[in-house]
Amino acid sequence: MLPQGYQELRSFLGTQQEEFRIAYLPPASWATRFSWADHYFLDPAVVFMPKPTVYMTSEQEQTPGSSLIRWVYSSFYRGRTSRLGSLMGLLGVRYIILRPDADTPKNHDGLRWMGITETQNLLQYQRDLKEVSRFGDYMLYETPAYHPAIYSAEQIIITLGDRNILHSILEIGLPIWKAAIIPIETTLSGKEILERSRIIVVQGGDPTPLQASLSGVRIRPWEGLELSSNPSDAWYAGGAAWWLEKGGVNSAPYGFAITTGENTLSKKITIPRRGNYFLFISIFSGSSDSKGLEVTLGGYKKIIRPTGRASTDYIWEALGPIELEEGEAYLNLRGLGGLNAVSTIYLISLEGLEDTEQMVVERAHTGPIDIILLMEEDSWFSEENSTLIFSPLFSGGSAIRFYRSLRANFTTLWEEDYFILAKLEGQSRDISMSIDGILLKELKTMMGEPALQVYGPVRLRGGIHSIEISSRGGGALDLVAISTSEPSNWLRTVPNRMSYSGNPTLEYQFLCTRNMLVVHNIDHLNLWLPEGCRKLGDPLEYGALYIAEREGECVLHYTPFGRLLPHFTLHIAISSFMLLIGLLGILREKMA
Repeated sequence: MLPQGYQELRSFLGTQQEEFRIAYLPPASWATRFSWADHYFLDPAVVFMPKPTVYMTSEQEQTPGSSLIRWVYSSFYRGRTSRLGSLMGLLGVRYIILRPDADTPKNHDGLRWMGITETQNLLQYQRDLKEVSRFGDYMLYETPAYHPAIYSAEQIIITLGDRNILHSILEIGLPIWKAAIIPIETTLSGKEILERSRIIVVQGGDPTPLQASLSGVRIRPWEGLELSSNPSDAWYAGGAAWWLEKGGVNSAPYGFAITTGENTLSKKITIPRRGNYFLFISIFSGSSDSKGLEVTLGGYKKIIRPTGRASTDYIWEALGPIELEEGEAYLNLRGLGGLNAVSTIYLISLEGLEDTEQMVVERAHTGPIDIILLMEEDSWFSEENSTLIFSPLFSGGSAIRFYRSLRANFTTLWEEDYFILAKLEGQSRDISMSIDGILLKELKTMMGEPALQVYGPVRLRGGIHSIEISSRGGGALDLVAISTSEPSNWLRTVPNRMSYSGNPTLEYQFLCTRNMLVVHNIDHLNLWLPEGCRKLGDPLEYGALYIAEREGECVLHYTPFGRLLPHFTLHIAISSFMLLIGLLGILREKMA
């Protein structure tokens, strides 16, 4: 018998008419333990509640949706975020339920650090959860906003970086609830997505990997590999080993290959013509025991050592120039021991980099587009000793404590008035910031109180620049964002309109204006494309972005939030009935 609190919660959710999801802390899973039960079993919340539940599936289930759900939960349990409500809202979650009677098994590597004790310790740091009601021992929290099953996006935000970029996006206040957030690695056409995008967010101060991702040869090293939760004897597709480094390896924006031994992975690539090329490799940098990764291509060889980065789990390593001949070549990745993981790789010629830079500059001159460089603590260096400090209240869970000054370099692609957003914590009453040696302003911060402030405009030419932050009494730096526009201009709406009708369990009918963007956050199951619409990319790997090519009515058939279509339900019922008859027949024979 389920506790009375579950019954009351079920009744409350049954009165809610909107389409949304719910989530639990500790997470609902295939192996939940309860204080009122002897053994762990499939969480009844998954099937008992009238609203679909976000839950932790086993490693055997590998879908884009399950991967993002694991990352959201691991971000919370790694102490990487104080905005769990917003992250859950991206999954379509309206309510989060705290269950003190639930726990996770301590003998499972992917769940043992997500228990009730860890939950209660980290919940106190959350800044965007609203207490709504209590049902017995269960506390109901509401998220600040959530994406419905399907919505019209007013703009596209491109991201270049690992999934941790979402922490900084939430921190600086980008308008995510009216946008489609598209990792550049998931796009089908780099040039088209650039033309249609309104904001580009780059992790780090160097936009060169962005240029490679827009027009370079894309290599996905995990494609064609088998799955394994113990990747010691070869390279494997990493989904089944997502829990390594407390889920850090799962921060890759679009899949990853992984090994924990001295193994080699070879990928055949086609070189279009003779010339000098560059490799951009998204490599896992948070390994605690990696001995390094050896990369060879043609006659080129380079060993990459892990850096132990804090806020970002994957960083871009630029290799080259590499002189290559036209024809086939083999890219070899050899682990030198310990954990190594690699996400997307791009190969681009020197001429290609130059052409793409010009393409981005021309795009900026033909219509509004903002580039935001996110410079977290990983981007900075100090001549004095500096230390990392950790708290969920920092973006990505960490900041850098400096005792005198910090410096960093960043690159701008064109001349523009730039704005600097800084989240700083000052030990003294003033911190100064300068760019290229010119003092911008003394920043007034309260002692021990992080604050996000905006400075500018500052006129900068295209090229490499230096930025320095100093304080007589020292301070802590969480992040700096350098933007081509002030935050009030980030949301410039486009004339999109959407109305829909019909049975929401079977289809939506749209009356679209031309070029309207439609986003739905449903895994790619039971989906039929409407006439006149085509796919453009995958928002956070958790749905699909479609663009309407014509005006008029579009019909999108789908199963919202994983519900079963009626004919699938009928098939399951018939199959279950036939299976029951078969089992009864076998039992009769044994008894005879």
